[in-house]
Amino acid sequence: MLQNLFSDRSRRSLPAEVLRRYKSSADDILAFRLRIIALCGSVLFMGFIYEDRLLFPTELILPLVKMRVLVCLILLSCFTVTLIKRFRNHIVWVADLACISTIAGVCYVVYLTDGVNSAYYKDGFTVVFLALLIGNSFYYKHQLMAGLVSVLLYTAAVRGSAVPFDAAKYSYSIYIIGSVVFFVALMVRLYEMEHFYGFARNEALTQSENNLTDANKKLEVLFRNAEEMSKIDDLTKIYNRRHFFDVLNGKIESCAKEGVFFYVVIFDIDHFKKINDTHGHLAGDKVIKLVAEAVSSNMRPKSYIGRYGGDEFLIIIDKADQEVFLKRVGRLQEMIGGIKFTTGDQPIKISMTVGAVRVNPGQYRSAERVVEAADMALIEAKRRCRGTINLLE
Repeated sequence: MLQNLFSDRSRRSLPAEVLRRYKSSADDILAFRLRIIALCGSVLFMGFIYEDRLLFPTELILPLVKMRVLVCLILLSCFTVTLIKRFRNHIVWVADLACISTIAGVCYVVYLTDGVNSAYYKDGFTVVFLALLIGNSFYYKHQLMAGLVSVLLYTAAVRGSAVPFDAAKYSYSIYIIGSVVFFVALMVRLYEMEHFYGFARNEALTQSENNLTDANKKLEVLFRNAEEMSKIDDLTKIYNRRHFFDVLNGKIESCAKEGVFFYVVIFDIDHFKKINDTHGHLAGDKVIKLVAEAVSSNMRPKSYIGRYGGDEFLIIIDKADQEVFLKRVGRLQEMIGGIKFTTGDQPIKISMTVGAVRVNPGQYRSAERVVEAADMALIEAKRRCRGTINLLE
C-alpha cells in the first residue's frame, strides 16, 4: 500500500497545486535547516584547525587553513542564499553545494596528507552526511547524487596522493562511505514518505473541510431562500397570509409595548368574479398581479402588504394620523383605478373597496381579531357603496 501511495506515478496523479504546495513546504523547511547547519558547520569546520596542528606537519597547516576558510566562505554563501526567496525553489541544490564543498575539503585533507592510508575521511564523511540528513530530508535522489560525487572526489584524492595506492584499504574506505551514503539516503526516503503522507492527509482533510464549508454555505443559502420563499405568495410575489399574520402579531406586541397605534387595511377588487367569468381566470390572475405590483411599489418603510386570499389584500400602515391615513389609502385607490388592462379588445376597469381598522395599544390580542374587525369594515363599505373607504376606530 505504501509503495503504491508514495510511488512517483501516484504523486503525479495528484493535483498539480497540491504537489506545488508540498514542494514549497519542503523547500521552506530545508532552507530553515540549511541556514542553521551552514552557520554551525562553518564554526565546527574551522574548529578542526586545532586538530590539524596536532596531526599534521607544520608546513601543511597553512594550506589546510586556506582550504577551511574557502569551505566556510562557501557555507556562508549558502546561508545567504537561503535568505533570498527567489532561490527557494532551488534550495536543494544549495544543500548539495554545501555538502559537496565540505566533502571536497575532507578529500583535500586526505590528498594532502596520508592518502589511502588516512582514516580522516571516516569521521569527516559521516558528520557531513549526517548533517545533510538533518538538512535535506526530502530529496533522497540528491543524497545519492551527493554520495556518488563524494566517492569520485575521494577516489581522485587517494589516486592523486603521493602515498602509494592500496586496493584493500581503498575498498574498505568505499565500503564505509557507501554504507553511510546508503543509510542516509534510506533515512531520507523514509522521512520523505512519512512527511508526504502527513502532508497529503492534511491536504485531504483541509479539502474536505473546505468542501463541507462550501456545502454548508450553499445549504444555508438554499435554506434562507426556501425560508424566504415560504413567506411569499406564488402569484403576486408579496407576503402570503401565514407570514403576514406573523408580522401582524409582532406588530401588535411591539406597538402595545411602545404605546403607539397603527392601521390594518383590507381591500378587494370590485366585481372580480365578473372579471373571471367574463374574461377567464388567467385574466383574473393578471389583474391580481397588477394590483399587487402597483400597491407594493408604493409601500413606505415599515408598511407591509400581503395577500389574504383570492382578490383580497391586507396592508399595515403606521405613523399616520387619520387624515394622512385616508389620503394614503385614497391615493392607492386612484392608482388602482388608473391601471390600464385590456384583454382582447375589451378594457377592464379596476377599482377597490377598502375596510380598515385602527389598532390601539392593548385593544386586540391577535392578528385574527384585527383582520376580523377590518373584514367587517370592508363588508359594511361594500354594503354602502363600492369603491369607498370604511375606517373602524
